[in-house]
Amino acid sequence: MMSIEQLIMHAYNTVPYYMDLFNKNSINPLNIKCPEDLVKIPPLKKQTIQKNALSLVSNQYRYDQLIRERTSGSTGEPLTIYKSKKDIIYSNFSMAKFRYKYYNIRSDMKTCNFYMFSRLSNGNLSTKPSVQDSMHLSLNVFCTDYNTLKNYVKCINDFNPSYILSLPSSLFMFAKFIEDNSLSITADINCIELKGEYVSPLQIEKIKEVFHAKILNHYGCTETYGIAFSCPQGNMHVLNDNVVVEIVNDNYDTVSEGEKGKICVTSLNNKAMPLIRYMLDDEALLVQEKSRCPCGHKGSIIKILSGRVTEYIQLENNRQLNSGIIYLIIEEINFIYSNAILQFQVIQNDINEFLVSFVLSSDCIVSQDQIESLFITKINMYGLKDAKCFFSYPSSIIPNETTGKLKYFENHIKNNFK
Repeated sequence: MMSIEQLIMHAYNTVPYYMDLFNKNSINPLNIKCPEDLVKIPPLKKQTIQKNALSLVSNQYRYDQLIRERTSGSTGEPLTIYKSKKDIIYSNFSMAKFRYKYYNIRSDMKTCNFYMFSRLSNGNLSTKPSVQDSMHLSLNVFCTDYNTLKNYVKCINDFNPSYILSLPSSLFMFAKFIEDNSLSITADINCIELKGEYVSPLQIEKIKEVFHAKILNHYGCTETYGIAFSCPQGNMHVLNDNVVVEIVNDNYDTVSEGEKGKICVTSLNNKAMPLIRYMLDDEALLVQEKSRCPCGHKGSIIKILSGRVTEYIQLENNRQLNSGIIYLIIEEINFIYSNAILQFQVIQNDINEFLVSFVLSSDCIVSQDQIESLFITKINMYGLKDAKCFFSYPSSIIPNETTGKLKYFENHIKNNFK
C-alpha cells in the first residue's frame, strides 16, 4: 500500500495525465499529504479514462507487461484498466484479510461460485452449466431452465461448500426458484459473499432465509477491487489499506457525517495506472467518520444508497434471464470484430421486441448487417429465438438526465419481476 504522499509523487513524476493536470491547475504535489488534501485535485471521470487510458499509465511500466481488465460496462461504456501482477496481489490481500478476520473465509475452503462466463480458446463464451474440481464448484448464471436449476440444488448439496460467491440478483433469483419449487439447501454453508451490484434488504433476507448462512456484502469495482465490506454487525467498512473513499457533493467537496453524496475513490495499490479521486457516481451516505464499530473495526462507515442494479430480460412463461448476457454478447462481438462497438443500449418493449442502439467506432471495418446478424445469432443461442430486434446507430447515447448514468439494458414491460 502506498501512502497518500507516495501515491501523489509517483503519479506526478511518472504519469503523463497527472503531470499535465497538476501543472495546468497549479497544484503542488508536495502539498497533498493526507486524505483531506485530495479535495484540491479535480475528480477523474469515466469519460476521461476512456479517452486517455494510456496517458494514465505510469512510464515505469511497459503496456505489454501489464494485465488489462475490462469493467462490466454497466453504463454501456466499458473501460480498460491496466494493472501489474503486484497491484492485483496487494488489492486482493486487502480483501482477503477482511474476509478471514470477520468471517473466517480461507483460501482452502470449498467454494461455490456463480460465474457469468468463461471464454473458450476460439473466443466464444462457454455455456457449460457447471465446472467442478475437489475445491471449486462453478455454476453458470445464464442457465436458468428448470432442470438445470434443480440440478444446481443437488450439486450444491452434494458438494457442500463452506463459501458461496455470487451476484446478488443471480442468487436471489435462484433462492426464489428453490422456495417456489419446495426445494431445500442442506449444505453447511458458512458465508455467502454478494458482490458486483447494489444489494437490497429484500435480497439479503431472502438469501439468508433459503441458504441459512451469514451474508457478506462486498462493494467494489474492477477499477480498484474492494472498496467496502459489511461486518457481522451489518455496517459497511471502507477498506482503508486499499482505497481512500470520499463522499462528495455536486461541487466535488466532501460531505459531513449524516449527509449523502456520490462515491469518489482513490486507489492506494494501483501503481501501474493510478486512479485518484475517481468518480464512481454511486450514491452513498457517510454514516460515521473515523469511528470504532462494535465489531472492533476502526475507520469510516458508509451506507450504499444506489448502485448497479441488474434488470432481467423477460421471457415467455414468466421466466427471466440475467441481462448481463447482453454485455457478454457485446464483448464477444468486439472480440471478433476488433472493438467495433463503443457504446450500446438494449430496451425491451415486449416479450420478443427489443430496441438495440449501437455507437460504432469510427474505424469500424465491418458492416452494420454483419454486426446485426452476429448479435441476433448470439441472443438466439441464449433462449431469445423469436426476438425481433430494431437497430439504430446514433452518434452517441445520452445518459439518464436524473441519474447521469446510461444503463445498457432497460426492461419496459410493466409486469417485470421486482
